[in-house]
Amino acid sequence: MKRLVRFTAFLMVLWSLNSCSYQYQLTRQNVAPEYMEKFGGNFMQKQLYHLNDSTSELYIRVVPRMIPEMSDNQLETYSLTTFRYSVFGSKDRRDLIKSETFKLADLLSFDKLPTDEVLLTIPLNLRTNRSYWIELEMLVKQTTPKYSEIAVYHKTADSPNNFKIVDENNGLLWSDWISQGKKIKLVHNNTNATNCFVKYYKPEFSPAKAPYAESGYLENPEIKPFDIFQVALQNGESFVIQLPGQGAYVIQPTQDAETGKTVTQFYTDFPQISSDAQKVFALRYLTPQKEFALMLQDTAANTLKEFWFFEGRKKERSQEMMSTYYSRMQRANTLFTTYKEGWKTDRGMIFMVYGPPDGVYYQENQEVWEYGNNADYNDLKFVFTKNSNQFYSNEYYLERSCEFKNSWHKVVENWRNQ
Repeated sequence: MKRLVRFTAFLMVLWSLNSCSYQYQLTRQNVAPEYMEKFGGNFMQKQLYHLNDSTSELYIRVVPRMIPEMSDNQLETYSLTTFRYSVFGSKDRRDLIKSETFKLADLLSFDKLPTDEVLLTIPLNLRTNRSYWIELEMLVKQTTPKYSEIAVYHKTADSPNNFKIVDENNGLLWSDWISQGKKIKLVHNNTNATNCFVKYYKPEFSPAKAPYAESGYLENPEIKPFDIFQVALQNGESFVIQLPGQGAYVIQPTQDAETGKTVTQFYTDFPQISSDAQKVFALRYLTPQKEFALMLQDTAANTLKEFWFFEGRKKERSQEMMSTYYSRMQRANTLFTTYKEGWKTDRGMIFMVYGPPDGVYYQENQEVWEYGNNADYNDLKFVFTKNSNQFYSNEYYLERSCEFKNSWHKVVENWRNQ
């Protein structure tokens, strides 16, 4: 009997250790490789759409040709790559609702790698007025997840996930932004709805403030939409529409709804940096306010020349610095765009100035960036907390501190003089 008790206790301890270990892996999985400047892009994405009060659909998109390892050994990577999604009903990730693993080789033939992508639709039994944590992982040639992403979804009556946006051929849009002139359709899960409301905000959003500022730039809650218009629905779906101009559009079931699904329309070449004026505006992070105001009075071409090319620094070095800065700007647009360009967000600012972090970790509603062994700015940790505003439900705001002032001035000085 004593042996049985001791053995049972041992099993309980072992189960506890395994549970804690799994939870630690989920919250401490380093996803920094996804932020690297040479990373292939958003090769692994997910969206959630609530069909009704009890059923939702998880959409997964994988673009294999964008997987970084594909460039090294395509056949081996193709053969050994697997994807896994997991849905949890609690923040400690112990309440597992559903999980599946797929082999890339079972989803796509090898000859289709250069052109095709994988699209999966996963039915989920998710009840309303509850929160769910969904993790998407990719494993390459190993058992430990190489890339992973965790997000929390709140299923409520006014959830943004009650809407989805598709193109004119009913293909799901995989970003929260579209290019000017893009034709789209709005889909609402209430098939009895005859219309939805769209609030339009002009693209007049400011770049992020420095990490040591007393408060970050939170959009003014009193900001009013420039226009409000209705879109007719038939069986919960609109006809093909084109949004009238650049800016943020918040799609809501009623005009007085507190939240909605946001789609932002940018210039045609977005997320690329297509003009000198855009490049000048991004220098705001590297210049004091008064100097920046004077720069705006000159032509964009001359401002760029004077800022990046000056006596005492070799032309090749100036070209390298300029190229790095604006490639990060474009990468920030790809990674962090919400209701405004990615480079204007808190994460975009840190990414552009400090570069890709050595460590990126998810902790519930936070994203933690660490710069360590291989960085020039040791012992730096930036914490971004997910919050909501009238435009976006998943905006990450930096927890600012005066402790960042010295490192910020140092790195800015390096950009300007090294």
